[in-house]
Amino acid sequence: MTVEELELYSIVRLICDDNENASRILEEDFQVGSREVLEVTIENKPGSLAMLAKVLGSGEVNIEYCYVALSEKGDSTVLIVKVNNVRKAKEELSANNISFR
Repeated sequence: MTVEELELYSIVRLICDDNENASRILEEDFQVGSREVLEVTIENKPGSLAMLAKVLGSGEVNIEYCYVALSEKGDSTVLIVKVNNVRKAKEELSANNISFR
């Protein structure tokens, strides 16, 4: 979950295991939207984010936003990434052996 406070409202981003149910419940009191994001696993070392940006950029994929999530093992970094072209991002990540889902 992330929260971005703006002047007149806030944007809350949630990753859920049941998006449809969460949306149904939240729509009772809030404006709800849905975006496809990628969960990308990179090494937990300096330069890894730059490498990911270079891979995506070489495929003309723009990162619109990203934030860090916890990895299960702690030996890697998990990024939740919103891109302008999910299909192309998946192609570039696969071609460069970068783990995602």
